[in-house]
Amino acid sequence: AGGVERLTDGSLVMKCLGGGSGKWWLAPACRQNSSTCIPMLTSGDGWTVNIITQRAGYHGIPMALAVAKTEEVYKQTPTQVDSLLFWWKPDTAFIELEPWALRFPDSD
Repeated sequence: AGGVERLTDGSLVMKCLGGGSGKWWLAPACRQNSSTCIPMLTSGDGWTVNIITQRAGYHGIPMALAVAKTEEVYKQTPTQVDSLLFWWKPDTAFIELEPWALRFPDSD
């Protein structure tokens, strides 16, 4: 319940640091101390946000998740800040960073 809030129309939205203008969703593992969160960036319409947040909660990953405002910001930020990021091959945007894959156990 700490990661979502119900709007007056009954819909649920992610509860982000900073209230209505907040940009960072904090995983349960670091909600009490945001300085322990690992930044994680995705883009577009929130590529796989539902999967990322579920895995962060289930596996106890101290993650602060944000959706980049533009593709440029998405591609620029990981070159300036140590972070996790959503990436796929054969895209070459982050090849110079030599990223590692974070793999999870198979699920049903």
